[in-house]
Amino acid sequence: MTDWSDLETAVVRHDWPMAVVLVRSLAAEWRAVRGFLELFAGPDADVAMQAIDDAMAGMVAALEVDQVDPEMAEKAVSRLRALLILA
Repeated sequence: MTDWSDLETAVVRHDWPMAVVLVRSLAAEWRAVRGFLELFAGPDADVAMQAIDDAMAGMVAALEVDQVDPEMAEKAVSRLRALLILA
């Protein structure tokens, strides 16, 4: 399981190779959990799960570029963190 604090630390330190590894792992874990949640939460959770999907995609996109913009990466992490806290 990906440790969220490791991802945040990698982004703060601008350790982009590590951040990419961690965000890919987190995205894979989310895909696995999302399928499970769909079975139990049903359609009531669709909006929240789609928001997390979008935030996750934004974070992956912010980190999987040749020149990472630190501000965009930090915003993407913050947005996903906020959604996960509310979910």
